[in-house]
Order: sequence, then C-alpha cells, then structure tokens
Amino acid sequence: GQLTKIINNLYFHDNSFTGLLPSQLGLMTLITKDFQFYSNHQLCGNIPYEVSILSTQVTSGWNIITDNSFGTPCCIVNPTVYTCSPTMIPTSSPTLIPTLITYYPTKLPTFKPTPLPSKTPTSIPTSLPSFVPTAHCGPGTYLDGIICVDCIIGYYSNIDVPPFPTSCDLCPSGQYNTASGSSSCLTCAIGKLSSSDRTYCSDCEAGQYNYNNTECVNCEEGKYAPQPLTDSCLTCGGGFKTNNKTKATTCTACDAGKYSIGLFYECNTCSRGQYSSSGASTCENCSIGFYAPFVLLVQLEIIQ
Repeated sequence: GQLTKIINNLYFHDNSFTGLLPSQLGLMTLITKDFQFYSNHQLCGNIPYEVSILSTQVTSGWNIITDNSFGTPCCIVNPTVYTCSPTMIPTSSPTLIPTLITYYPTKLPTFKPTPLPSKTPTSIPTSLPSFVPTAHCGPGTYLDGIICVDCIIGYYSNIDVPPFPTSCDLCPSGQYNTASGSSSCLTCAIGKLSSSDRTYCSDCEAGQYNYNNTECVNCEEGKYAPQPLTDSCLTCGGGFKTNNKTKATTCTACDAGKYSIGLFYECNTCSRGQYSSSGASTCENCSIGFYAPFVLLVQLEIIQ
C-alpha cells in the first residue's frame, strides 16, 4: 500500500492491537522520524528483524516498547487466541509470574548508503594563522601595528570592535580632555573655548568674541572689544575710529578737522573750506566771510 511512502509521523498507539507486530512494516524504509507503536498492550512475541532495522534510521520518536508485551509469548499475553506448543524437554518449574524478556534492537547498519561527501574543496587555501595573536584594542586606544597604544591628551577613541582605528581623533572644537587613553572629551564651560591642541579651555582675547562656544573670532572692521565678548563685538559709531582694521580693542574720537561716519578704523580729513570739531561724523562748510586755508585748519579766519 501507500505506507511505504511515509517519511515521518507514523502513530499507532493507545489501540487494541493484538498478536505479533507485522514484519511488513520493515518495508517503510523512507521513514526517519516518529515511529510510534506504544500503549497497545497486547502486541507480543519478538520484534521482527525487519522492523528492528528501521530503528537505525529513525533519528527521533522511536517508541514501540512502552506498554506493549514484546518478548512475552503471545500464548501468555492472549491465551484465548494463541496456544503455547509443548516443549520436547520439560522446562523447569514454572514461576508464579511469567518472566518478561525485552529484546532491544541492536544498532545495525542501514541499507542506505551514507551521504555523499561535500563539494570539491576550493583551489585557494584559507589564510594561515599568524604567529602573533591579533590585538584587541579597547576604547581610548588605537592599533599601531600589532600593539594597542593609548590616545594622547586632547585626542580620543571610542571604538572597541574590529576594524580598530589606527589613530585617535582630535576632540571637537569646544571640547577637551586632560588624560591619555581617553574614550571621550569634556565640554568647555560656557563662554570658554578649547585650545588648538584640545588640552584646556580658556577665554578669548580682547578684540575677539566667542562664536557659539566653538571659536574665537576677531572683531570686524569698525567694531571693537575692550575685553572678550560673546556672539559679537561693539560697534564704533560715527565720529569715532577703532585704530586697528580688525581685532580692535578701543574706539576713540576723531580729532578736530577730521570725521568718520562710523564702522571705520580711521578718520577722514575734512576738505578745504570745511571744518569739524573733535568726534565729528561730518564736516561743516565755512560760513560766508570765513575760510579754511589749510586742510587741517579748524579755526576759521575772517576774510580781510
């Protein structure tokens, strides 16, 4: 029948089967899992050799012994159906309780051949192991050849899985560290910036302002900072000058005879026929009857 095509899950348990286990079950050579014939109670006699062979190929779920009567003659298990034949030689005195002999199948070779060998090996061999063990670098270190080296102050590394870095990173602007072998950097206090080597934090210089806590920026033309400022420098307005084109620290008034419209590092000289007082943003024309004979003259002379 079709039973010979079953490859797993043959269950015949908790039934009322009686008698010998059919040897024809040995034809189920395809089954590899779950061959279950337990708890039938009246299966008796010896387990057929053909069935025993199957146990070598069923890798899991082989159970035909539990709650069956294999090893016990069927005439004892079911005397109403089977009759025990007398022996030629008298047996020893019978015991009050029949002896249960269980025959467990031995591990015999299967009829099927073993699996075929693996595919042909590759033509290129695998790399040979190195004579020196591979280094495992932790955070705060980098790989230098075959050894791990601590990051120097101001640098860091936070990688602890291959491939390991071959150098450490400089702390970002606005951050620093003060210990070698660091895996992270510290943030500078508000208003302070990290040094170029990221080993400390400090204030900006006079004539500079702190930009976004990341860098010191020189004051632009026409602006000044008598002390380090934040975000921007002060504006030097009309009539005043910064003296320096950039990074100015002062804002002073233009001299008499000069002027500035603001945001400039030097004052312009009034033209002839004009004058100005100290701190002027523009020059004034001489009144009728007065004149300025020299460019730098600020005192008006009366025309004779």
